[in-house]
Amino acid sequence: MYLRLAAGLACLLLPPSMAPSREALPGLAALRACRGSGGDAFVRPLASPSKLGEFPWLAPSAADEDMTTLGRSEWPTPLWSKVLLVAPHPDDETLAAGGLIQRILKARGVVRIVYATNGDGYLEAVQARTQRRQLSAEDFQRYGRQRQAEAIEAQLELGVPPAWLKFLGFPDGGIRALWGRYWCSPEPYVSPFTLQSQSPQGQGLQYRGTELEEELVRILFSWQPTIVILPDPRDLHTDHCALGGFVLDAVREARRRGATAEPKVLGYLVHFPSYPGDPSWRQAVKRSGVCGSEEGMHALSNTTWLRIELDQQELRSKESALWKYTSQVQIMRSFLEQFARSEEWFSVLQPKHWRLPRIVAEERKPTSPPQGCSVNGTVIGTSSLPER
Repeated sequence: MYLRLAAGLACLLLPPSMAPSREALPGLAALRACRGSGGDAFVRPLASPSKLGEFPWLAPSAADEDMTTLGRSEWPTPLWSKVLLVAPHPDDETLAAGGLIQRILKARGVVRIVYATNGDGYLEAVQARTQRRQLSAEDFQRYGRQRQAEAIEAQLELGVPPAWLKFLGFPDGGIRALWGRYWCSPEPYVSPFTLQSQSPQGQGLQYRGTELEEELVRILFSWQPTIVILPDPRDLHTDHCALGGFVLDAVREARRRGATAEPKVLGYLVHFPSYPGDPSWRQAVKRSGVCGSEEGMHALSNTTWLRIELDQQELRSKESALWKYTSQVQIMRSFLEQFARSEEWFSVLQPKHWRLPRIVAEERKPTSPPQGCSVNGTVIGTSSLPER
């Protein structure tokens, strides 16, 4: 563990010319990308692939005739892919896509992971950790820092160096509020757990919906990913479904501002009845709309679902990564164990789906925003944005 952390810190602290090579760190294939640019930019491949291929590791759901399928030939090659995975909390990325992350890295792709929150609002878990019922704001803040450290360890296990992780520090349990009442409010949202109203990551981001979405747009525009992976808007956890809405809006806004690529967009479930163990979720999700409501159900009902089948080594690595989240294993081990299985599922969210999650903003008022809440003179997330 200490060797992994030391190597990870070397990636973060040393300039690219001095970063340790893979050969200098036996067994740490995760750090092969240290030889690239690191920092806040994608690592560029040394050479372009000679030809395009298929996604041989994403299998259509052919076993279920009621599920729409997508032929492999319709997918671009994963070789050298630039992937942005957005997670509501530390551990969601591994639960949903621990196998997919490994496959992309094997294909010499880059996986950048953005954590919207630090997962610092889990009351029962903080009580279990401190063995106290009366908690302070510092207890929750310290718990968030622990989950960040666990995320770094988990991703080293999967092959993602620390330089490819970004923690935004928005409020755990408050993403729905940012999407609604605090979209553009004069006063920012205040976390009832950490008592913070801005990101503790030193980025000066206040807890408003516009600030979260503008940060996502900035990341998308600067990184130009070819694939974006986000929480499916039908997930029942409000942080998950609302964040899915934020990311979809941000994808549209980045395109409006002139982003050169229109990425493929994949969604994932974590909190949904019978998912992932009982196959009945496949029919239930067809009858579900945004955040489990009926809104958007008709359009989403024919969403394509693809699966990735993990081999034994990938499954072992995913399990090892999950167990790095010791704070979660302590309080919800059985839940995590459900995701240590040989397949992962992803919805294909096409441009026609990208407006749907806005319906979770039932509290948002169609009034002029306070000064400083607009972006380039336009309120992000309104229907006034032109389509590309």
